[in-house]
Amino acid sequence: MAEPLKATFFTFRRRERGVLFGATISVAVLLVALIVAFGVAVWAVMGQDYFAWTRQMAEVSANKSPGTLP
Repeated sequence: MAEPLKATFFTFRRRERGVLFGATISVAVLLVALIVAFGVAVWAVMGQDYFAWTRQMAEVSANKSPGTLP
């Protein structure tokens, strides 16, 4: 019974600054890689049509007042 509690308290123990910095950098790099992978997948599947559509919707919305549909 004491082992699960020991593991829990080990998890919440204070860490060195270098460990947290390394973990933060790793998560940031992973996040950027996932965003780039998603962008590449969208580009490959939908082609430039998706980005052209997004740009077109942004241009249409720029000329409208807030709250109106395009």
